[in-house]
Amino acid sequence: MTKTMMAILISLVLAGCEKPKPPEPTVEQKLNAFVASTVTGSGGKLTGATLATQTLSTPIVSYVAKITTHSPEYMLRPTGGDDAVRDANLVITRAWQEQFCTSQLKALLQETKVDTFSVQLVDGTGLGHSVAVCMKT
Repeated sequence: MTKTMMAILISLVLAGCEKPKPPEPTVEQKLNAFVASTVTGSGGKLTGATLATQTLSTPIVSYVAKITTHSPEYMLRPTGGDDAVRDANLVITRAWQEQFCTSQLKALLQETKVDTFSVQLVDGTGLGHSVAVCMKT
């Protein structure tokens, strides 16, 4: 009987010696990691980012961030009413949407129960350019 109790006691002591698991990353940390990987994987075309910030919790969960770029391929041009320029800007925005809203991001949004994550491209002066609006579905 004492051997059994001693074994139980030793097991309990050893179980208490295990290192605690690190806390699960927050939604913001997961979104920020995704944004950071997008910036670092851009070959220098994207140069920085703001932290993801929650903008809505009801009726949907929504986050927003900004990514800075100096690359002309991401810059929108003033249309001045010119349909050709407008169409070219739409192509740039569509390309940004497709580049950012990957299946990996959509899976992350599903996992974290985030409905939308919008990321705006801004230039060095803070002027806004294209916005990618990514949804979990």
